[in-house]
Amino acid sequence: MECVNFSAVLSDTEDLSTIRGSGLAMLHAIEYAAKALKELTRGAVEQVTTGASVGVFRVSAADEADAWTVARNLRARLTAHAPAASNDEESEPARPLPGAIDEDELLRVLDHLSILTAACADTADFRADMETLLALIRWQQQQAPSLVLPAAGTSWDKTKLICPNDHTRLADTWIFRRKDEGSGPYPASRSVRDRHAYGRHYKQTLYDRVIHGTSYLKDGGSRFGRPKYADELADLARRPDEALDGKMAVLYADGNRFSKQIRDLVKASDTPIETQKAIDKALQGWRRDLLKKVVKLIRQDDPTYPLRRIETLLWGGDELIWVLPAWRGWEVAALFAEHIRNRAVEGKGRSMDVPEKDGWSMDMSHGLGMVFCHYDAPINGIRKLAKKLADDVAKAERTSTRLAVMVLESFDAVGQDLEAHLTRTYGTAGITPTAMCLTAPQGASWNDVPCAVAAMKKHLPRRRLHALADALLHHGPVTPETDRAWGRFWRDLDAPAEAAIREAAETLGRCWGFDAQGKDARLWLHLDMLWDYLAPDVQDMAEV
Repeated sequence: MECVNFSAVLSDTEDLSTIRGSGLAMLHAIEYAAKALKELTRGAVEQVTTGASVGVFRVSAADEADAWTVARNLRARLTAHAPAASNDEESEPARPLPGAIDEDELLRVLDHLSILTAACADTADFRADMETLLALIRWQQQQAPSLVLPAAGTSWDKTKLICPNDHTRLADTWIFRRKDEGSGPYPASRSVRDRHAYGRHYKQTLYDRVIHGTSYLKDGGSRFGRPKYADELADLARRPDEALDGKMAVLYADGNRFSKQIRDLVKASDTPIETQKAIDKALQGWRRDLLKKVVKLIRQDDPTYPLRRIETLLWGGDELIWVLPAWRGWEVAALFAEHIRNRAVEGKGRSMDVPEKDGWSMDMSHGLGMVFCHYDAPINGIRKLAKKLADDVAKAERTSTRLAVMVLESFDAVGQDLEAHLTRTYGTAGITPTAMCLTAPQGASWNDVPCAVAAMKKHLPRRRLHALADALLHHGPVTPETDRAWGRFWRDLDAPAEAAIREAAETLGRCWGFDAQGKDARLWLHLDMLWDYLAPDVQDMAEV
């Protein structure tokens, strides 16, 4: 089974809870599908591999026709047109909901997703079987509408408005506002209403149940009943009277050639399905440990603040998207890089339930894209920009963890062609867009970056740095104008200040994969761009 046509449910609205509800429902659908298959086949169901929106299972069937009957029945179960939710204010449930996922509420959301199923015989060639299933799903996808249409007989008598959230579907119901947004409901389509409610009710399930390893469909007890995580980006980025109040960071991570690595490992194995399952288990454990570390870091914010500031827009497979407070953005990127370096994923014989001859290891490097911006920026546009940055990093170099960063002040427009924008920005300085990427080297740590920047802020006036960066951008690294800017940069600094700045520049050079002597133009351009976001709580030195 696979959820397809993502744009109709993940990019059709800027409402955060609606986007979150779509992603969570895809994750929960895999577990629900396994349960439904057990009931449909009245037998054992083996979960072979799962991702953020894909589930592959092995079941017993009399023949291929019988298997296809099971597949069609599964799809019918997952799109079962659950009864519409009661939508009066008194019956609107609190959030987050304790206990297990409500199956009727899940089915209401799944009814708005494009879910396809396929079946094939289990042959001796596991990879060929997987390719067959993929081809069958894609063939169906080409014949299916990208937008799930309302069920037959749906009445639109309540209102003739178009949903103000997705601007596509008719608004036949409503969503209740938050108390700080004003009283009363506002119109919405049934799709937006169901996804919005699901995103509000089950946000906490991703963190608590992933970290504790608890099934989504099982009652987790009272420990999951307390609100912990911010529902809105405004809450996530709120930091009154502090640096970076109202700013957020969107981090996109994509594993380098994970699919190819897994495919090659499985192909080379004498027990391919067992190897596939072992790799899935190891990767899930790796991600779970990463999430634990990130949540622990986020908890270190103001202990009196009642909400934890993190939003997950994508989780599963080899990709993830986090929205973080801007003052935690670099720290999470550094934590990500350290987690990759310190926790290699590998199978070692019986410890991974894989025969000794099927021992394996993977390159865990990632392409990372991070955008700093105001929380009011359109989240879908920022998400796409972060993904494009990561994709370009991965295409350029797939053997190390690299990061591309962009800072958008106010509502800066990048346009449709990111590469053209970056070429225009850095072309005069003789720097290609790919060369601006930051590399996580083996001999240094991104954790050292904030301390180096903090040391610079004690001695280096921001105005001087900006003047140098401006000269590098507009006149190139080796010109008379740049030479004069370099002279002004070092002018009137006493010996201790100059030594401290040079030492910090060398540290940044090692951490970012640039010239360790601090002469690389890219170092100063990044420093100027990220000045407010690295060591934000350190007071800048005023120009004298």
